[in-house]
Amino acid sequence: MPQSGGWSNSTNRRLVVVEGTAYSGLFFYSPTPALGNLVGSWTAQAGTDPYGNAYPDGLNVVGGTIFTPNLVAASITAGTIGDSTIVNSVFSGGAINDSNLTFDSQGGRLLVYTSTTDTTTFTSGSGNWTAPVGVTSVKAECWGAGASGESGESSGSGGGSPGGGGGGGEYAQEATLAVTPGNNYAYSVGAGGIMTVGTSAPGGNTTFTGDTVTVTAHGSPGNNNYGAGSPGGTGSMNTIHFAGGSGGSTSGSAGGGAGGGSSAGTSSAGANGADVTNGSAGGAGGVAPAGGGSGGVGGTLTECVDLETRALTPDGWKGSTQLRVGDGIRAFDLETGQEVWSTVKHVHAYTGRWTMVSIEHPGISAKVTQEHNWLVERDGRLTYTTTQDLESGDLISTPNGQVDYADCTVTEEAYTGAVWCPTTEHGNWVAGRRGTIYVTGNKP
Repeated sequence: MPQSGGWSNSTNRRLVVVEGTAYSGLFFYSPTPALGNLVGSWTAQAGTDPYGNAYPDGLNVVGGTIFTPNLVAASITAGTIGDSTIVNSVFSGGAINDSNLTFDSQGGRLLVYTSTTDTTTFTSGSGNWTAPVGVTSVKAECWGAGASGESGESSGSGGGSPGGGGGGGEYAQEATLAVTPGNNYAYSVGAGGIMTVGTSAPGGNTTFTGDTVTVTAHGSPGNNNYGAGSPGGTGSMNTIHFAGGSGGSTSGSAGGGAGGGSSAGTSSAGANGADVTNGSAGGAGGVAPAGGGSGGVGGTLTECVDLETRALTPDGWKGSTQLRVGDGIRAFDLETGQEVWSTVKHVHAYTGRWTMVSIEHPGISAKVTQEHNWLVERDGRLTYTTTQDLESGDLISTPNGQVDYADCTVTEEAYTGAVWCPTTEHGNWVAGRRGTIYVTGNKP
């Protein structure tokens, strides 16, 4: 069939004209009438031809080219239109080339859709989000914050008791949360719990407020049950929500803290942290499901000194088994720059395997873990640093003046046994070992 200002197809083709039945109109097949070979139709009513090809009403072109016609209420699928006038037509999957799109006085519209999604992520704090022009609903996802793990402590008897793991935060979602373009919508991102001795501090809730619904993902509530892991966040009333994983627990003579629970994921609850029993290493954190965050590994509780180290009290020098919560202890006041009597808040003592660092000088004899804290003067100002981060030029205070870390002899050794450290109101304490006296940091 030759081109005549209308539809054409360069392949082998056949035109079928059908009248007087439900299957009536002009039907174009290539190469022969069969299922899948209908390349065009022009009918008054939609239907299905005898070969199983569905067709719409009006002019329908599949895979061909239309030249210079005026199209009214046409449907063109995967075709090409060149130099044409188009009125009230629907196009799917094709291309429009060198053509003018004119909107008449009745208020025609051109709707352009894209698969691109704009995502805004808030990771801390609170504020407002403004709905863009044309946006009437959003997918809002919230994750609650995790609780802190517990810091280990002892009563001063020498027996250690490391802390339980913090629980993970909840996940909550509304897939089509109604919003109004131009309006501001409040959000708040929950903060993680801050570790305290003997307590798993709660994590904050995360919220996003729409026009009528607020998405709320609860943080882990924490707990005060020493050694027990805190539960994961839960309780959301949103359409989609999953609970966070629980923190692990400790028992026996464990020397490491339990693992933290993971946050919930976008399609499943969080995983629990690992328990610790009679071990020195920290428990593994819960492995995050898809869309979640993994729980932290339990600490090894090593900000400590060896058992030869003593603390100066009003009653003389005391070790880990003599020192009690509430005792006076000599410390350094950073505000006044003077030594003062401070108060013991906690006494920590653990048994396990550690890497110990010996720091020797005529004015200092210390044996501490790598993570033990020190109060030093660095570049003219007082600061805290760990043993492994001490550097040349760091000055440690003694009764006979300051000792430069660079002048000390430093060695490391593997050690299995007990270690200890107090926590004071001033963050440091006066230690004594093998006839030397110096100021050192305490366990947080």
